[in-house]
Amino acid sequence: MRYNTNDVGLYNAYPDTGWVTFEFTLGIMISSYRGFPLYFENQKNKIWQHSQQQTLHGKSIAIIGNGRIGKKFRHLHALFPYTTIDRFSRTGSEGSRLIDKFYENIEKYDIIVVLIPLNENTKNMFDKKIFKRIKDGALFVNMSYGDIVNTDDLVEELNKNRFFAALDQVSPNPLPENHPLWNCPNLILTPHVASNAR
Repeated sequence: MRYNTNDVGLYNAYPDTGWVTFEFTLGIMISSYRGFPLYFENQKNKIWQHSQQQTLHGKSIAIIGNGRIGKKFRHLHALFPYTTIDRFSRTGSEGSRLIDKFYENIEKYDIIVVLIPLNENTKNMFDKKIFKRIKDGALFVNMSYGDIVNTDDLVEELNKNRFFAALDQVSPNPLPENHPLWNCPNLILTPHVASNAR
């Protein structure tokens, strides 16, 4: 951002956290879909093994939340023109759809990204009723507050080895060493760092 003081230009170089979080979210989506965790594990164990992973091209993505981060996903079409991106919000404003439409169509989405505030209406919003409807092989991403997700229900569903998840926030936070979430398959965990960049 630029500030004018007479003839001197002053700049705020700190990155827009909306863009930073969007960048991180896109990165974690690609990492999960392209199998980076598998390749990191293979590298650690000195295993040279080819495998075919998924691409974002042609996938259907639901963005839950239409704030400053959710709106950034409009730009994803420039990178993936054949990908369907639906943004959902409580009001259905500014190009988004009403959240009720998401509930009606959960099964169709390949990727679900959560970017909503925590309040009495959103606490435990994503529980086993939602997880049971997520399609096989889909990716669930939470970049929002940990309490929006019912962690016990997510652990149960991930252990069925049916879909993938990437979480930048969890409940409890910090996650205890003995928590079962650490051992879930098909999961990328990061310690609330999506907006932390320089």
